[in-house]
Amino acid sequence: MVKPAGIIVGFAACWMLSSVAHAAEPATMPVDPERAYTAMIDKRAGDIVAALKLTDAAAAGRVQAILADRYRQLRDWHAAHDGELKSLGWKADAAEVPEHSKAQIDALHADLRASREAFLARLAGVLSPEQVVTVKDKMTYDKVRVTYAAYQEIVPNLTAEQNKRLMELLVEAREEAIDGGSSEEKSAVFKRYKNLCKAYLISQGHDVNQDYRNWGEAQKKKTAGQATTHAAE
Repeated sequence: MVKPAGIIVGFAACWMLSSVAHAAEPATMPVDPERAYTAMIDKRAGDIVAALKLTDAAAAGRVQAILADRYRQLRDWHAAHDGELKSLGWKADAAEVPEHSKAQIDALHADLRASREAFLARLAGVLSPEQVVTVKDKMTYDKVRVTYAAYQEIVPNLTAEQNKRLMELLVEAREEAIDGGSSEEKSAVFKRYKNLCKAYLISQGHDVNQDYRNWGEAQKKKTAGQATTHAAE
């Protein structure tokens, strides 16, 4: 029979061993925001490099570094100036800049454009013009291709000249959107240019609102037809 004293001693020994084991476990380290950000932009840059399918490892490394530097530049620039832009009344999707603050807003964006040109020049030292375009597309979530394809599907009877103008506007949107500090800002830039595309198409005689309604109805009928087909299988 185990004596009570023995039980107490054994319990105490187990408690001490447990305490020592917990003390030996490393404390959970706080997340380093800068390290987490570096990992994120390295992943983002790496995905773009992968899309380029570069066979030269040295070139791939240079592009990776250039992209990571650019993402960090954009983070720092927007952290320093977004508050000021907001106070001046600037919005990425606004059609017009407030007249009273236009000069200040233009000066800030001129600085951002200069850094963009330097970034693109660095890329051009490693990549072909076509590959630089691929980088721009990846940095803007392929919105030029996706939006242009949507116009082809939704708006009927587009002429070659109209398609050319739509592409020109979308490319302009991409050139500006690559400087966006977030996916929301990039989308807002494209929204502004899509409004310009709509205005252009209306000036060319297209009833864009009706085209969208017709396309929406066609999609509903298509979905209903697919559901009926699946039900009959």
